[in-house]
Amino acid sequence: MRLFGNLLPAALLAWGLFLPVPGAADEKWDMATPFPDSSFHTQNIRWFAAELHRASSPRLELLIHSDSSLFKLPEIKTAVRNGKVNIGEILLSAHGAEDPLFETDAIPFLVSGVARARALMIRQRPLLEKRLAAQGLKLLFSVAWPGQGIISAGPLTEIGDLKGLNFRAYNAVTTRFATLAKANGVLVQQRDLGAAFASGVVQATMGSPLLAVELKTIGAAPHYYDVEAVHLRNAVVVNERAFRRLPSELQAFILEAAARAESRGWEVSAEQAAEAKRRLIQSGVAVTAAPPALRQQLGAIGDVLIEEWSKKIGASTAALLKEPM
Repeated sequence: MRLFGNLLPAALLAWGLFLPVPGAADEKWDMATPFPDSSFHTQNIRWFAAELHRASSPRLELLIHSDSSLFKLPEIKTAVRNGKVNIGEILLSAHGAEDPLFETDAIPFLVSGVARARALMIRQRPLLEKRLAAQGLKLLFSVAWPGQGIISAGPLTEIGDLKGLNFRAYNAVTTRFATLAKANGVLVQQRDLGAAFASGVVQATMGSPLLAVELKTIGAAPHYYDVEAVHLRNAVVVNERAFRRLPSELQAFILEAAARAESRGWEVSAEQAAEAKRRLIQSGVAVTAAPPALRQQLGAIGDVLIEEWSKKIGASTAALLKEPM
């Protein structure tokens, strides 16, 4: 999942890439993140790092290793847990096989839209904090990617239009979605997705408007259905022991800066989504809501996926997370 610098205003890019100001830090930590510097998530983390370094005293300097240069995405959570690195950014749903709680934000149509996705995060936070604490990890903040719609090479009016199409599935949930839609789930790495659309190997996928912009640049996938099926979330976690070793005043400052980074990240995510949709429309991509029949049928598939996830996570937990928001 990659974002592009040309989607960010120059001023934001300059601010986000701002490195900590010169000067000695009382503590230096390496931080692992799997996303490139052009990603707004990495930009937000660099903003967070600059805030920490400007703490009056004592100071903490984060040495950010972006683009999986220190650990790969699936490795970061374990690396932080084992103390190989003190802090890192993870994609929560990448750990869904470990615990269905981690894939909550990846269940299509559990919630739809930024406001509900953020409400889900707030409701889920105590459960996540408890689960991560049992693993020696502390949750600092969590920020969503823009909501995912359906990107298609051809128009869709009902779910039957997906039948027999090659649908790019990137995890177990989207593979199951493809099966329920009677499409052919195919595994294609994101770096190869443009070529797959151009050659007809893939005809549809679930993805954010940022991904749709990338595909449009090579002339593929002229249809985007803005259903906001999921808002995948990243989370910044810290090794609990390392955190507790810090002076109490620095712990408090980290938590304050994390809260600000979370709010800022959600705002930038929404701005990125709106800008990407504007660019899609300008480039001739049909950005529309799903037709009523398709929306209803997608909701029915979502109900099946939610029910299957509920059985894995437990009825009481599922009921809490599914309450109207």
